[in-house]
Amino acid sequence: MADALEKRVLSAKRSHEELEALLTEYRPFVLSAVLSVCPAGGDDALQTGFIAFTQAVNIYSEEKGSFLSLAKTIIRRRVVDLIRKETAVKEDPILDGSQEEDTGMVQTTSTLVYRINLENEERREEMAAFTAELQKWSISVNQLSKASPKQETTKNACKTVIYEMISNEKLLETFKNEKRLPVIELTRKTGIKRKLIEDHRRYIVAAIIIHTGDFPYMQEYVRLN
Repeated sequence: MADALEKRVLSAKRSHEELEALLTEYRPFVLSAVLSVCPAGGDDALQTGFIAFTQAVNIYSEEKGSFLSLAKTIIRRRVVDLIRKETAVKEDPILDGSQEEDTGMVQTTSTLVYRINLENEERREEMAAFTAELQKWSISVNQLSKASPKQETTKNACKTVIYEMISNEKLLETFKNEKRLPVIELTRKTGIKRKLIEDHRRYIVAAIIIHTGDFPYMQEYVRLN
């Protein structure tokens, strides 16, 4: 069932008709994801949810795993962003002394705090999953703070290696199944020196895990473009 959906999503990236069909069929899913962070709903929140669902379709690839998991995360994040923006432009109720507006602002603030706490919880869960994945490679999060390349040329070389990995199905299969970075093959395909790849192995492995897994928050911090 999941495989069939993922294939439809990949098709929807190229077909407007298939995208429209998905938006119609998964309207209840989008609504549920929106209401999970914005119980009051509203046209703006629902529209934001559908835009986020479309964004999820556009950025989805098979390496990202479950499409619905990705879509739900993006929808919830976009709705939280909407609430933040709406809260930021509201007038300060202290200025006019209206009790009704005071109550509305308190409710809005409480809602925003709830959304932020929810997002923070999602980030913690994502970090826990990422940490567990790193452990399979005998890598700790603390080690990554020293693993990031400092020079721009080195960063670009590492990105070249990472791009090759995530776009090469055969190499990626080796990576996931054998828990091994195919250094020799990468050197041959990219022209990047073996020593550079080995010296930055932890960073490269972590970036591949992030961009081929369900880690949308972390993908914002570890960009490849």
